[in-house]
This record gives sequence, structure tokens and C-alpha cells, in this order.
Amino acid sequence: MKRYDVIEPFRISVELVKKKLFRPFDARFYLRLAFIAWLAHLGQYGGCNFKYDFREDLNAIRGILRQERPAAETSPVLQAADRHADYQKITFEIRNGKDDAAPPEKTTERAGDAGTTATAGNAADAPEQAVPPPPERTCIRTGGVPPVLLAMLPLLVPVCLAILLLVFWLLSRGRFMFISALSDETRDLSIAAKWKESKTEGNSYFRYNLAFAFLFMLYCAIFTPLFFLLLKLLAPALQTQSAFVPLTFAVFLSVILAIPFLFLNGVFHEFGTLLMFRKKIKAWAAFRQTVALTRDNILPLLKYFIFVIAATLAVFFCLFICAVLTCCLCCIWLALVYLPFLWVLAFLPLLVLKQYFTMEFARQFGDDYNAYLHDEPEIPAGDTGEPVPAIPKAIQPEN
Repeated sequence: MKRYDVIEPFRISVELVKKKLFRPFDARFYLRLAFIAWLAHLGQYGGCNFKYDFREDLNAIRGILRQERPAAETSPVLQAADRHADYQKITFEIRNGKDDAAPPEKTTERAGDAGTTATAGNAADAPEQAVPPPPERTCIRTGGVPPVLLAMLPLLVPVCLAILLLVFWLLSRGRFMFISALSDETRDLSIAAKWKESKTEGNSYFRYNLAFAFLFMLYCAIFTPLFFLLLKLLAPALQTQSAFVPLTFAVFLSVILAIPFLFLNGVFHEFGTLLMFRKKIKAWAAFRQTVALTRDNILPLLKYFIFVIAATLAVFFCLFICAVLTCCLCCIWLALVYLPFLWVLAFLPLLVLKQYFTMEFARQFGDDYNAYLHDEPEIPAGDTGEPVPAIPKAIQPEN
């Protein structure tokens, strides 16, 4: 049985990073490779690489809703009374001359004057007061947003979709540009040439990503509501809970069930793209070979992903420790994390190391996954490449 190692490919990858980036150091080559790496990892790392945090906006929306809701909706007393009566007719019942809703009155004793107490007043003498009617229900305000922007909201959906498709396309093309840049031994890097070279495989990989995203969304749209309904029917204890609890369990079960498909997609992203680059084939043909690779080498692939996850966690832990120890440089750390291109310049050696490790590990699966090999163009049969002498003209007889 063939033994698949992860330590030796990692050691070789470290040496390749030193040789590629720093022996010797070329600023122009470094910047060009950083731009290609940014395209290859667009939206995957960094703070401003098309990642969006909805928590702040959701909290802002909740704050607006809570501020605009009338007191009749926020008061727990009125909410309880709303189930049986109208707000306009609610009054508090006065029993024994005191308001039940009012807190008990406190008495104070003066030092040296025993038997003398001071009361805050007699509530029986106070006239009965009715609760003022709540304000009328009004529609939720826009929170200062101009109506013109709200009218343009339907136009933002196709714009966001177009931006998402553009990100997928650039990510697919950049993936093969990055592999090609690292597989070449020369340091003469041309972004235009790499972009043109990655056209066929990059566009095919882009169509694959779209198909996978559509199928995964369809899967979530079918199985998540199904699991939600099953949990509500089979678990009576969840029926008394809010909808958030069974929905969380439904999403968790959907993700657990999709782990084999996500694992297969990860194998195709890491090794199927190398196969596409090496053999110059389309995504569907490479996907079928990736399925066979996963079936025959499941344990080595698990070892690879476990090692990558452990190394990633170790890197993030080291960066966190450095950020804590150098808290005085927090502005620099924030700039490195949240600027789209600056973080690539700072962490380019780590990105190159990870890709070199994938390429070195893939070499153990055979020449089909060896991205360093470049096949020579095949010469048609009968063509030896030697110049063919010109056919001499017929010699005319002299008169």
C-alpha cells in the first residue's frame, strides 16, 4: 500500500516559497503575483473582499422597529390585556383605596420619636385615574432613508447578483492564473498572458461553480423546511419553543447531511483544478476523475484536509497572539485585515505556501496531478520537423 506523506511536501513547499519570492527578491514580480493571488482568493479571506456582516444592519433595523413601535406594543401589561379587551377601555382596578399596579408605600421613622410614623399619603383620597389611550398604530418610518432609495431597492437586486457573478468569474480565472504562475520556473510573469491562458479552464470552472451554488441552494430550500416540519411534528417539546430553535436544528441537520457533497467539492477545488490545468480538460471530465480519486484515496485526502485545517488554526492563533502583544499597532492590524489588497501583500507567502503544499501533495497521486509537467505539443504523424527541400524546376532543353 502506497504511503502518502504530508510532512515532506510541506518541507518542500517552504523551500519553494523562499526560492520563488525571496531568492532574489523582485518587487515587480512580488506585486504581480500578489494581484494574481488576490484574484484567486477573491471573497475568501480579508475583511473587504466582498464579505458582508448582516449583524450590524439587523441590530439597526431592530432598534428602528423598537423605537417606532407604540407603547401599546411594548408594554407587557397592555400586551396581556390586549388578548381580552380593547386598549381604549382598559383601566386599573382600585382595591382597598390603593392602586394594585403601584408599588407599596414606604414608612419612615424619625430617631428619638418612638411611635410616630410618616406616611406618604392616603391613596384612598386620590381620584381614580384611567390609563390614557395609546397612540394610534402608524406605519414604520423609513428611519431617515430617502424614498428615492427605497424606490430604487428593486434595482439593487440585479446589481448585487451581477457583482456576485463577476466575483465568481474572477475567482475562477484567478485560480488557474495562480497555479500557472507558481508552476513556471521563470520569474518573467505577465498578467495579460496568464489571463489569456486561463480562458478555457477558467470559464469551465466558473460554470461548475454556478451549477454547484444553484444545486446547493436548491438542496437547502428543500431539506431545511422539511427538517423543520419533521422536528415540529416529532418533537412535541419544540412546539412550545419559538421558531428559532427548530429552525436552528433544521439548518444543522441539513449541513450534516451535506458534508459528503461539500467534501467532494473541496477535493475538486484543491485537486480537480490541478487536473484541469495539467490535462487541459473541462470541469465535468475532471469532476468524474475527482470522484474516482476520492473513492480510491479517501484516507489520504482526509489526512490532507486535517493537516490544512490544523495548520490554518495554528496560523490564526499565532496572528492573534501577535495582535494581542502588539495592541499598540492595532491600526496597522486593522488595515491589514480590512483593506482588500494590502492583506494579500502582507500574507502572500502564506498563500503561496498553501498552494505549493497542495501541488506537492497532489504529485503523489500520479503525473495527471503534477502541475509542474508541461507536455510538448504533439507532432502529427509523418511530420519530422525537418525542412523539406524545394522541388527543383524542370530543366528546359536548350535550343
